[in-house]
Amino acid sequence: MRILLIIASLCLSSHETFAVENTSLVFVPTFQGRAIQLFDSSYILNKKDTIRFTSIKWYISNIQLLDDNRIIWSDKGNVHLFDFDSNKIPLIEIPTKRNCTTIRFGLGVDSLVNVSGALGGDLDPTKGMYWTWQSGYINLKLEGTSSSIKSSKKEFQYHIGGYSFPYNMYRTITLPMVMSDKIIIHFEIDKILQASDITTLHHIMSPNNNAQTFADSLLLSFSIKQ
Repeated sequence: MRILLIIASLCLSSHETFAVENTSLVFVPTFQGRAIQLFDSSYILNKKDTIRFTSIKWYISNIQLLDDNRIIWSDKGNVHLFDFDSNKIPLIEIPTKRNCTTIRFGLGVDSLVNVSGALGGDLDPTKGMYWTWQSGYINLKLEGTSSSIKSSKKEFQYHIGGYSFPYNMYRTITLPMVMSDKIIIHFEIDKILQASDITTLHHIMSPNNNAQTFADSLLLSFSIKQ
């Protein structure tokens, strides 16, 4: 009987025989290494610009674990909404495996999901992350205020999304894996803002060239911390 149970548990795992134990994968938005707090907390950018955040929401999808470019586990097709506004920061369970060397995931919603129209769960339009069937889902929503912006409200709003050529904003991130009881991936918001001129470009609200450049900066804004 014990042998049958072991075989059954292995059949339920993805692609390979993982250890029974799982580990938690969590994404944390950070600014200069500190976990971001919305509204009341302020952060200094480039020694002169005071930043406050009012909204941070993003999608993570198609998580894969790799060993030397060979996929050994896949969460492919699943999309997770990280809604920092409402403290919805899900823990994603992934199997542990000692020779897992790399993790790969998508920032945003890929074209296959977008052409399926508005969906439910984390993809429900009521989550505030869906434009229309033409433009699709918003991959990242980043809003706040900056002391360097000249407008009266000093607001910045970056809504980065779109899936149609030439403005496909979905980006694939690949990181070296560090296995532990909880794997924490920092989403380094300060790197995003440093790559943009927030004083002149503080609103991106549709798929365009500026959004494409902004999306490219996201490739270097993730890191795994032990």
